[in-house]
Amino acid sequence: MTRFRDSSRRPPRDGFSLLELAIAVALGTTLLAVLGRVLVNTTGSIDYIVKDLVTVQDIKDTVSGIGDELRRSSAATITVTTGSLSDTLTLRVSSGTGASSTYGAEDQSGTFQTGWSIRYRAVGTDLVRDVLNTGGTVVSSGIVAQHVSNQVGTKALSVVQNGPLYTVNLQIFKSFDDGKTYSKGMQTTVFVKN
Repeated sequence: MTRFRDSSRRPPRDGFSLLELAIAVALGTTLLAVLGRVLVNTTGSIDYIVKDLVTVQDIKDTVSGIGDELRRSSAATITVTTGSLSDTLTLRVSSGTGASSTYGAEDQSGTFQTGWSIRYRAVGTDLVRDVLNTGGTVVSSGIVAQHVSNQVGTKALSVVQNGPLYTVNLQIFKSFDDGKTYSKGMQTTVFVKN
């Protein structure tokens, strides 16, 4: 039996046609663009998360430090000056325990100086911790928190006294490179002995 060749069938070919290749390139480009966008968004989200964790830890450390100094203080040595954008907290800490303790602050070398004071105040967008001598002159100064709020209606540092309880609230207002902003706050309440 003789077989006839079907003339309507095309012979097998190697490779792809230009149309098939163009479709494949277009699909590949679209897939890469989508995956790239997902990667950029994920990286941006991770960047926000890392910056947020650092900011929260900074707030926590600062509020904890202020709280510790308040605990070591006496109500008679604490002054709170109320401001519209931030309160100013001035205090003296105890040199020890018992009746023989005196109140003051440590100098730059760590030596306790009786009668000296510690002052927390907002300067621009920084919360600054000053050490003042008995004459009220700043002996040392350092930034303890950055990006504190300078927004009207939100105090960077708020200190509220209710009897022997002092509530300290610190607000951070941060801007990111992409223009987004957020505000975070943390507070602690401390019992201060008279």
